[in-house]
Amino acid sequence: MAKTPDSRRPKPRRDKAPPQAPRAASAKSADKGSDKRPARSEKPSRGGKPQQRRPTGKASGNALWIYGRHAALAALANPRRVITAVRATEAFVDTREDDLAAARRTRPDAEDWSIELAHGQVLQRMLGDGAVHQGIAVQTKPLDQPDIAEIRSISDRSVVLALDQATDPRNVGAAIRAAAAFGAHAVITTARSAPPESGALAKAAAGALELLAYVRAPNLARALDTLKQNGFWTIGLAGEAETPIADAPFDRPTAIVIGAEGSGLRRLTLEHCDAAVHIPMSPTVESLNLATAAAIALYEKSRANTSLS
Repeated sequence: MAKTPDSRRPKPRRDKAPPQAPRAASAKSADKGSDKRPARSEKPSRGGKPQQRRPTGKASGNALWIYGRHAALAALANPRRVITAVRATEAFVDTREDDLAAARRTRPDAEDWSIELAHGQVLQRMLGDGAVHQGIAVQTKPLDQPDIAEIRSISDRSVVLALDQATDPRNVGAAIRAAAAFGAHAVITTARSAPPESGALAKAAAGALELLAYVRAPNLARALDTLKQNGFWTIGLAGEAETPIADAPFDRPTAIVIGAEGSGLRRLTLEHCDAAVHIPMSPTVESLNLATAAAIALYEKSRANTSLS
Protein backbone atom coordinates (compact mmCIF):
# COMPACT_ATOMS: atom_id res chain seq x y z
CA MET A 1 0.00 0.00 0.00
CA ALA A 2 1.48 3.40 -0.91
CA LYS A 3 2.09 5.69 2.03
CA THR A 4 1.40 9.45 2.03
CA PRO A 5 4.71 11.28 2.41
CA ASP A 6 4.93 13.77 5.23
CA SER A 7 7.92 16.10 5.40
CA ARG A 8 7.02 16.99 8.98
CA ARG A 9 7.62 13.45 10.21
CA PRO A 10 11.18 13.33 11.63
CA LYS A 11 13.44 10.63 10.27
CA PRO A 12 14.75 8.17 12.91
CA ARG A 13 18.32 8.82 13.91
CA ARG A 14 20.72 5.93 13.60
CA ASP A 15 23.61 7.25 15.67
CA LYS A 16 21.84 7.22 19.03
CA ALA A 17 18.45 6.69 20.56
CA PRO A 18 16.15 9.70 20.40
CA PRO A 19 15.69 11.41 23.76
CA GLN A 20 11.92 11.68 23.55
CA ALA A 21 9.53 9.06 24.90
CA PRO A 22 8.49 6.44 22.34
CA ARG A 23 5.55 7.29 20.20
CA ALA A 24 2.69 4.86 19.94
CA ALA A 25 1.54 3.09 16.84
CA SER A 26 -0.71 0.37 15.57
CA ALA A 27 -0.95 -1.70 12.42
CA LYS A 28 -3.04 0.95 10.67
CA SER A 29 -2.68 4.71 11.09
CA ALA A 30 -6.03 6.37 11.62
CA ASP A 31 -4.79 9.92 10.86
CA LYS A 32 -2.70 9.20 7.74
CA GLY A 33 -2.85 12.19 5.41
CA SER A 34 -4.33 14.51 8.06
CA ASP A 35 -3.32 18.18 7.92
CA LYS A 36 -3.43 18.55 11.67
CA ARG A 37 -1.22 16.76 14.16
CA PRO A 38 -1.68 16.70 17.93
CA ALA A 39 1.01 18.17 20.14
CA ARG A 40 3.80 15.72 20.98
CA SER A 41 2.74 15.50 24.62
CA GLU A 42 -0.74 14.45 23.52
CA LYS A 43 0.11 12.29 20.52
CA PRO A 44 -2.23 9.29 20.60
CA SER A 45 -1.23 5.73 19.93
CA ARG A 46 -2.36 4.19 16.70
CA GLY A 47 -4.56 2.11 18.97
CA GLY A 48 -6.23 5.33 20.09
CA LYS A 49 -4.70 5.84 23.55
CA PRO A 50 -2.12 8.48 24.54
CA GLN A 51 1.31 7.00 25.28
CA GLN A 52 3.99 8.98 27.08
CA ARG A 53 5.97 6.19 28.79
CA ARG A 54 9.62 5.53 28.02
CA PRO A 55 10.61 1.85 27.86
CA THR A 56 12.34 0.78 31.05
CA GLY A 57 12.94 -2.91 30.35
CA LYS A 58 11.46 -3.86 33.70
CA ALA A 59 8.62 -6.34 33.67
CA SER A 60 6.14 -6.23 36.49
CA GLY A 61 5.40 -9.33 38.55
CA ASN A 62 6.05 -12.50 36.59
CA ALA A 63 5.86 -10.77 33.19
CA LEU A 64 8.47 -11.33 30.51
CA TRP A 65 9.53 -9.82 27.21
CA ILE A 66 9.17 -11.92 24.06
CA TYR A 67 11.23 -10.51 21.21
CA GLY A 68 12.11 -11.35 17.62
CA ARG A 69 9.82 -11.23 14.61
CA HIS A 70 8.46 -14.79 14.60
CA ALA A 71 8.17 -15.15 18.38
CA ALA A 72 6.60 -11.74 18.95
CA LEU A 73 4.06 -11.96 16.12
CA ALA A 74 3.06 -15.47 17.23
CA ALA A 75 2.60 -14.22 20.80
CA LEU A 76 0.44 -11.32 19.59
CA ALA A 77 -1.69 -13.70 17.51
CA ASN A 78 -2.24 -16.11 20.42
CA PRO A 79 -5.53 -15.21 22.17
CA ARG A 80 -4.33 -17.16 25.24
CA ARG A 81 -1.59 -14.58 25.74
CA VAL A 82 -2.11 -11.68 28.13
CA ILE A 83 -0.42 -8.72 26.40
CA THR A 84 0.65 -5.84 28.65
CA ALA A 85 2.91 -3.84 26.29
CA VAL A 86 4.15 -3.86 22.71
CA ARG A 87 7.19 -1.85 21.62
CA ALA A 88 8.54 -1.75 18.10
CA THR A 89 10.68 0.31 15.77
CA GLU A 90 9.05 2.48 13.17
CA ALA A 91 10.65 0.35 10.44
CA PHE A 92 9.12 -2.83 11.86
CA VAL A 93 5.64 -1.30 12.03
CA ASP A 94 5.92 -0.02 8.47
CA THR A 95 7.15 -3.29 6.97
CA ARG A 96 5.00 -5.64 9.07
CA GLU A 97 1.77 -3.66 9.04
CA ASP A 98 -0.24 -6.53 7.54
CA ASP A 99 1.18 -9.08 10.02
CA LEU A 100 0.34 -6.84 12.95
CA ALA A 101 -3.18 -6.29 11.63
CA ALA A 102 -3.64 -10.04 11.19
CA ALA A 103 -2.51 -10.64 14.77
CA ARG A 104 -5.05 -8.12 16.04
CA ARG A 105 -7.87 -9.87 14.21
CA THR A 106 -7.27 -13.07 16.20
CA ARG A 107 -7.72 -11.37 19.57
CA PRO A 108 -10.93 -10.18 21.25
CA ASP A 109 -8.82 -7.82 23.38
CA ALA A 110 -7.02 -6.16 20.47
CA GLU A 111 -8.23 -2.70 21.47
CA ASP A 112 -6.74 -3.08 24.96
CA TRP A 113 -3.17 -2.73 23.78
CA SER A 114 -1.31 -0.46 21.40
CA ILE A 115 2.18 -0.33 19.92
CA GLU A 116 4.72 2.15 21.28
CA LEU A 117 7.35 3.24 18.79
CA ALA A 118 10.88 2.99 20.14
CA HIS A 119 14.34 3.32 18.65
CA GLY A 120 16.14 0.02 18.09
CA GLN A 121 18.90 1.00 20.50
CA VAL A 122 16.32 1.68 23.19
CA LEU A 123 14.92 -1.82 22.72
CA GLN A 124 18.45 -3.24 22.86
CA ARG A 125 19.19 -1.54 26.18
CA MET A 126 15.82 -2.64 27.51
CA LEU A 127 16.31 -6.30 26.58
CA GLY A 128 20.06 -6.68 27.00
CA ASP A 129 23.00 -7.02 24.64
CA GLY A 130 22.35 -10.68 23.80
CA ALA A 131 18.77 -10.15 22.61
CA VAL A 132 18.24 -10.16 18.83
CA HIS A 133 14.95 -8.26 18.88
CA GLN A 134 14.53 -7.60 15.12
CA GLY A 135 12.62 -4.45 15.95
CA ILE A 136 9.85 -5.70 18.25
CA ALA A 137 9.32 -6.75 21.86
CA VAL A 138 6.08 -7.90 23.51
CA GLN A 139 5.55 -7.83 27.26
CA THR A 140 3.35 -10.70 28.39
CA LYS A 141 2.80 -13.22 31.14
CA PRO A 142 3.81 -16.89 31.00
CA LEU A 143 1.13 -19.07 29.47
CA ASP A 144 -1.01 -21.26 31.70
CA GLN A 145 0.17 -24.81 31.13
CA PRO A 146 -1.61 -28.11 31.76
CA ASP A 147 -0.65 -30.55 34.47
CA ILE A 148 1.24 -33.65 33.35
CA ALA A 149 -1.87 -35.74 34.14
CA GLU A 150 -3.75 -33.81 31.44
CA ILE A 151 -1.35 -34.91 28.67
CA ARG A 152 -3.15 -37.87 27.09
CA SER A 153 -2.74 -39.84 23.90
CA ILE A 154 -5.35 -39.16 21.23
CA SER A 155 -4.36 -41.76 18.66
CA ASP A 156 -1.41 -43.94 17.68
CA ARG A 157 0.04 -40.86 16.00
CA SER A 158 0.24 -38.95 19.30
CA VAL A 159 3.73 -37.87 20.31
CA VAL A 160 5.25 -35.81 23.12
CA LEU A 161 8.86 -34.91 23.81
CA ALA A 162 10.44 -35.27 27.26
CA LEU A 163 13.79 -33.59 28.03
CA ASP A 164 16.03 -34.75 30.87
CA GLN A 165 18.46 -32.25 32.45
CA ALA A 166 17.99 -29.69 29.69
CA THR A 167 19.20 -26.31 30.98
CA ASP A 168 19.98 -24.06 28.00
CA PRO A 169 16.93 -21.97 27.01
CA ARG A 170 18.10 -21.68 23.40
CA ASN A 171 18.58 -25.42 23.07
CA VAL A 172 15.21 -26.10 24.71
CA GLY A 173 13.57 -23.49 22.46
CA ALA A 174 15.04 -25.17 19.39
CA ALA A 175 13.70 -28.53 20.63
CA ILE A 176 10.25 -26.97 21.08
CA ARG A 177 10.44 -25.72 17.50
CA ALA A 178 11.30 -29.22 16.25
CA ALA A 179 8.50 -30.73 18.35
CA ALA A 180 5.93 -28.38 16.84
CA ALA A 181 7.27 -29.02 13.33
CA PHE A 182 6.66 -32.75 13.66
CA GLY A 183 3.26 -32.59 15.33
CA ALA A 184 4.08 -33.09 19.03
CA HIS A 185 1.50 -31.58 21.36
CA ALA A 186 3.70 -31.18 24.45
CA VAL A 187 7.30 -30.77 25.58
CA ILE A 188 7.94 -31.96 29.12
CA THR A 189 10.97 -30.94 31.16
CA THR A 190 12.08 -30.93 34.78
CA ALA A 191 11.03 -28.00 36.94
CA ARG A 192 14.29 -28.07 38.87
CA SER A 193 16.78 -27.65 36.04
CA ALA A 194 14.87 -26.71 32.89
CA PRO A 195 14.53 -23.04 31.94
CA PRO A 196 11.21 -21.33 32.52
CA GLU A 197 9.43 -19.52 29.73
CA SER A 198 11.62 -16.59 28.70
CA GLY A 199 12.43 -14.28 25.84
CA ALA A 200 15.51 -16.30 24.83
CA LEU A 201 13.55 -19.56 24.86
CA ALA A 202 10.67 -18.07 22.87
CA LYS A 203 13.07 -16.52 20.32
CA ALA A 204 14.76 -19.90 19.73
CA ALA A 205 11.34 -21.56 19.42
CA ALA A 206 10.48 -19.04 16.66
CA GLY A 207 6.76 -18.94 17.52
CA ALA A 208 6.38 -22.65 18.33
CA LEU A 209 5.99 -21.92 22.05
CA GLU A 210 2.46 -20.76 21.21
CA LEU A 211 1.58 -24.06 19.50
CA LEU A 212 2.08 -26.72 22.18
CA ALA A 213 2.23 -27.25 25.93
CA TYR A 214 5.50 -26.63 27.77
CA VAL A 215 5.23 -28.58 31.03
CA ARG A 216 7.90 -28.43 33.75
CA ALA A 217 7.31 -31.51 35.90
CA PRO A 218 8.62 -31.80 39.49
CA ASN A 219 9.93 -35.31 38.83
CA LEU A 220 10.58 -36.64 35.32
CA ALA A 221 10.54 -40.33 36.27
CA ARG A 222 7.09 -39.97 37.83
CA ALA A 223 5.99 -37.86 34.85
CA LEU A 224 6.94 -40.75 32.54
CA ASP A 225 4.88 -43.12 34.67
CA THR A 226 1.93 -40.76 34.33
CA LEU A 227 2.36 -40.63 30.57
CA LYS A 228 2.34 -44.44 30.48
CA GLN A 229 -0.92 -44.47 32.41
CA ASN A 230 -2.29 -42.02 29.85
CA GLY A 231 -1.50 -44.32 26.95
CA PHE A 232 2.02 -43.38 25.86
CA TRP A 233 4.90 -45.79 25.13
CA THR A 234 8.11 -44.18 26.42
CA ILE A 235 11.22 -44.48 24.26
CA GLY A 236 14.55 -43.14 25.51
CA LEU A 237 17.53 -42.17 23.37
CA ALA A 238 20.75 -43.68 24.70
CA GLY A 239 24.07 -44.11 22.94
CA GLU A 240 24.60 -47.52 24.54
CA ALA A 241 21.24 -48.91 23.39
CA GLU A 242 21.40 -51.83 20.95
CA THR A 243 18.32 -50.98 18.89
CA PRO A 244 18.74 -48.34 16.15
CA ILE A 245 16.09 -45.65 16.07
CA ALA A 246 14.83 -46.85 12.67
CA ASP A 247 13.61 -50.02 14.42
CA ALA A 248 11.90 -48.22 17.30
CA PRO A 249 8.27 -49.21 17.99
CA PHE A 250 6.77 -45.95 16.77
CA ASP A 251 3.47 -47.58 15.78
CA ARG A 252 1.78 -46.38 18.98
CA PRO A 253 1.42 -43.19 21.06
CA THR A 254 4.99 -42.24 21.91
CA ALA A 255 6.84 -40.16 24.45
CA ILE A 256 10.37 -39.57 23.14
CA VAL A 257 12.80 -39.05 26.02
CA ILE A 258 16.12 -37.29 25.39
CA GLY A 259 18.91 -36.27 27.74
CA ALA A 260 21.26 -33.31 27.59
CA GLU A 261 24.31 -33.49 25.35
CA GLY A 262 27.19 -35.17 27.13
CA SER A 263 25.39 -36.41 30.24
CA GLY A 264 22.52 -38.08 28.36
CA LEU A 265 19.64 -39.71 30.22
CA ARG A 266 19.99 -40.27 33.93
CA ARG A 267 19.88 -43.89 35.06
CA LEU A 268 16.53 -43.53 36.81
CA THR A 269 15.01 -41.82 33.78
CA LEU A 270 16.20 -44.58 31.48
CA GLU A 271 14.82 -47.23 33.82
CA HIS A 272 11.37 -45.66 33.47
CA CYS A 273 11.47 -45.94 29.65
CA ASP A 274 9.72 -48.85 27.95
CA ALA A 275 12.47 -49.07 25.33
CA ALA A 276 15.85 -47.54 24.50
CA VAL A 277 17.21 -46.79 21.03
CA HIS A 278 20.26 -45.06 19.59
CA ILE A 279 20.87 -42.81 16.60
CA PRO A 280 23.53 -44.41 14.36
CA MET A 281 26.28 -41.88 13.61
CA SER A 282 29.90 -41.61 12.62
CA PRO A 283 32.39 -42.65 15.33
CA THR A 284 34.23 -39.39 14.70
CA VAL A 285 31.37 -37.49 16.38
CA GLU A 286 30.75 -38.23 20.04
CA SER A 287 27.24 -36.84 20.42
CA LEU A 288 24.51 -34.59 19.04
CA ASN A 289 23.04 -31.66 20.85
CA LEU A 290 19.62 -32.07 22.36
CA ALA A 291 17.66 -30.15 19.73
CA THR A 292 19.28 -32.02 16.83
CA ALA A 293 18.66 -35.41 18.42
CA ALA A 294 15.07 -34.39 19.12
CA ALA A 295 14.50 -33.41 15.48
CA ILE A 296 15.84 -36.77 14.23
CA ALA A 297 13.73 -38.80 16.67
CA LEU A 298 10.60 -36.79 15.96
CA TYR A 299 11.12 -37.21 12.23
CA GLU A 300 11.37 -40.99 12.65
CA LYS A 301 8.09 -40.99 14.57
CA SER A 302 6.49 -38.77 11.92
CA ARG A 303 7.72 -41.09 9.18
CA ALA A 304 6.27 -44.10 10.99
CA ASN A 305 2.95 -42.28 11.38
CA THR A 306 2.49 -42.18 7.61
CA SER A 307 2.00 -45.94 7.58
CA LEU A 308 -0.62 -45.92 10.37
CA SER A 309 -4.26 -46.25 9.37
